[in-house]
Amino acid sequence: MNYSELIKTLITDLIEIADELWVFKIEIFKHSNGYFASVWRLDTYNINPTFASQKDWIASETFFIDESYRIDGLGLIGDRIYFKSLDECQTYVLNCLNQTFNIKEIDMNDLSLNTYLDVRNPAQNQGDMLLFCADINEGDTLSNDYVANIWGYTGNNISPELQWKNAPSDTKSFVLTMYDPDAPTGCGFWHWNVFNIPAEFDKLPKGQSNEFGAGIIELKNDAGLDGFIGAFPPKGDKPHRYIFTLYALNEMLDLPNSISPAVLGFNLNGKVLASASLTAYYHW
Repeated sequence: MNYSELIKTLITDLIEIADELWVFKIEIFKHSNGYFASVWRLDTYNINPTFASQKDWIASETFFIDESYRIDGLGLIGDRIYFKSLDECQTYVLNCLNQTFNIKEIDMNDLSLNTYLDVRNPAQNQGDMLLFCADINEGDTLSNDYVANIWGYTGNNISPELQWKNAPSDTKSFVLTMYDPDAPTGCGFWHWNVFNIPAEFDKLPKGQSNEFGAGIIELKNDAGLDGFIGAFPPKGDKPHRYIFTLYALNEMLDLPNSISPAVLGFNLNGKVLASASLTAYYHW
């Protein structure tokens, strides 16, 4: 089936719905039969939203694709609705969003102008930013200091002292993450997410997770605990990679500490000036 050409896209800001924070991606396609739209929900809260039905409109259906909800009241599955003009299609999208989520206006970008396509890639290449640690070299096996102390693991669970240099001169804040892509979860495992690190900082001191101050915010890790959690791969599994990544941003992030790592990652789009990483390993 020909799904045609994607010509317009919009990713909304965070929207509070039923005490949750949601982000939507809206797409408009041009097809030989006319214009049609689809809406993606970009977080993973297990709530099924439904667009309001009106005469000649269909209510939405939802299902998982790549850990995201696809909302097809506007979209690609089932009884697709075509419009003769782009304006009619955008008006339809806005009416649906306004009725269900109280979104009163949208400003969709031409795909060629969409900064959100450069996900997690530097918006500009400025300098040669480096991320390093005094006792973790690239490719090292993590010491017991950086191993978890939960679920049978007896590590010290200390957050490492990570340092950096050569950040772009117009950096406004830093984001630091620690991620295990080898965790047998289907989506990896987030061990640490820190954001709004002030631009004047060039390190995070060892063992200070949850105590940094200075407006620095840490999310819950994927174990459901605040701040840093050390390595704890399944016993007997292959060595897992633990990737520390630093992002230099062109602004501070106006986000709460209740968001998911996925929403934090989404909010880096178009804001990254430079990035640097350090990868270590661990197995039990």
